Amino acid sequence: MTIIDATSLTPAGYVGDSVESMLTRLIEAADGDINKAEKGIIFIDEIDKVSRSNGDASDATKFEGVQHALLKLIEGCDVYAPITSARSHMASKKRINTKNILFICSGAFEGICMYILFVKTH
Repeated sequence: MTIIDATSLTPAGYVGDSVESMLTRLIEAADGDINKAEKGIIFIDEIDKVSRSNGDASDATKFEGVQHALLKLIEGCDVYAPITSARSHMASKKRINTKNILFICSGAFEGICMYILFVKTH
């Protein structure tokens, strides 16, 4: 299991954690075992922040990019997650399928104190 704060997520090309970094952390939590990671749990906190924009067009684009990337993972797909080995500072990429990963999302929206959403599509 790994816990992610959604406020740190950014689409590719922006400064911050990419959505794929969630998978990297999950693989690390599974001691590098891809099969174990593919049956893991990712808890995404502050998911409501991914939908907010202060009216700035670049913010809206950023949030939309994160939303699309998250939906792709939650729906189930093959993703190449960057992995840095202990022996080398160079990152390689490992393929991981997200079909059987349980995504748990939590956050607060106006009018609702808090919600937790269990997402399992298959």
